[in-house]
Amino acid sequence: GIACRNASGAERIVHMSEDIADGNGGAKSRVPVWVLIFVGAILVFHALKFFGNNPVIFPDEQVYSYDIRLRTPAEVEVQNYLYHFFYRIILFFDTRFLDAARVLNAVFFMLSAPFIYMIARMLCGRNLSFFSMCIALIFPCSYYTQFLMPEALYFTSFWLLLWLFLRYYKESSATF
Repeated sequence: GIACRNASGAERIVHMSEDIADGNGGAKSRVPVWVLIFVGAILVFHALKFFGNNPVIFPDEQVYSYDIRLRTPAEVEVQNYLYHFFYRIILFFDTRFLDAARVLNAVFFMLSAPFIYMIARMLCGRNLSFFSMCIALIFPCSYYTQFLMPEALYFTSFWLLLWLFLRYYKESSATF
């Protein structure tokens, strides 16, 4: 669980995998197994639904493909070090690099699930929080998991930063 009320953000992220903090004064609840199975099924769905397809938004995907595969971080047109750092792994997949990028996008997209759930948990009950998380994960924005572009990484980064901000705000102020 969360080590203590005044633990650093890094400690909270490390302990988050064990428990999901709800919004009621630091009380914790275990993640039900069926929730993990459901999120895993959505991950498989997102990873496989566009597997083997050709590029769709060709000019944008071509720029990102060149940036990742053929250029160093200093040579890219738009500096995006996180994208360059994480997506360099697709180089190991040779001609299947686009499929590897789609799977990586699906993984990044699904990494947002616990943060969406915890943010919703600060505002509503467990069932509505789970429903909100499911809607966000199957919403049309999941369409971006098929592109060799950084949108899935940005999606997860947004929810992570929002959760960190709200936790900090909640712990540093008397009222929420």
